[in-house]
Formats: sequence, structure tokens, C-alpha cells
Amino acid sequence: MKLFTTAVTALVLVAGVANAASFESGRERPDFAGVTAANTQGTPVEVKASAVNSTKELSRMGKAADDVVTVSKFPSSGIVDDARGNR
Repeated sequence: MKLFTTAVTALVLVAGVANAASFESGRERPDFAGVTAANTQGTPVEVKASAVNSTKELSRMGKAADDVVTVSKFPSSGIVDDARGNR
């Protein structure tokens, strides 16, 4: 009877560990397929400062709303990542 109890206990422990390992990997959010190091470099674009900065930011930078600033434009997949982690 002790052998049977030991065998069942070992089986339950192994099954629990295997289940926990697959459970954690299944909850991990995968990386976006199209994002690689090669296509994440931004393209420089010139825009009006008011298009990318608030009035408070413009005054802190000492810029006028009509000043032209250079920003980086990054390729987008169109998927918006909300702050809630896509739950």
C-alpha cells in the first residue's frame, strides 16, 4: 500500500508541474510577427510643433506652435496596445 501511495503522489506532483509549465507559457502575450530590429528604425519627418506637443510642452521648450520640428515616424501594424494589456 505504501508503494501505491508513493507512486500516486509522484504522479500527481509530476502532472502538477507539467500543467503549471504549460499554463504559464500559454498566458504570455506573443510578440507581434511583423516587428523586427530591421523595420523599427524611424523615418525622420518634419511637422509643425503644435501637431506633436501641447501648449505647456511648447512653452517649456521655448517653441512657437508654427515652428517646424523633426520627429521619427515608426512603421505601425495598426494594432493599438491599450494600457490594460489586451484583457
